[in-house]
Amino acid sequence: MNFTYANRGDLGDRDFSTKIVSELAALCKEDAPLIVLFYSPPFYPAVSSKNDPVIKNTAGKLIQYAADRYGIALREVQYFPGLSDLSYLQLEKQDVGAYTSNMPLFNRGYSLPSREDEALYVPVLNVGPSGKDPHKWTERLYVPYSFEVLPDLLSFTISALLKQSEAASQS
Repeated sequence: MNFTYANRGDLGDRDFSTKIVSELAALCKEDAPLIVLFYSPPFYPAVSSKNDPVIKNTAGKLIQYAADRYGIALREVQYFPGLSDLSYLQLEKQDVGAYTSNMPLFNRGYSLPSREDEALYVPVLNVGPSGKDPHKWTERLYVPYSFEVLPDLLSFTISALLKQSEAASQS
């Protein structure tokens, strides 16, 4: 295995993880079919800020604003099913041991903050474009919403968050 690490070359984390698993699987001398399950970085744990009062308040205001201004019925989803960098903002409360123990590169070139003073916990709200099949060759984006309505909704959301932050700091 040290040979594999020493000869990584230009492989990214995903491809290098696959190479490690492939080389380990080659050591298995069984003739039967073999299935190997593992996780490759980057790892994005699912997060939810559904119980955070600022996020709840902002989401409610945004839903009402979108309905009043655009006649759009936004719906609140507790969990974003895609990949999002926002997941890294709530690492403090994550129990990721089941994933990292099955990740060949964990603590061998890829890691997550592990100490409380290194970890983050920031409530998150994901407001994004509308489309279908993200990250697939059939991916498509609904342009009128994404480029005409969404910028205004993002501006409204940011303003609502800043107003709440300002009010909290004054009290």
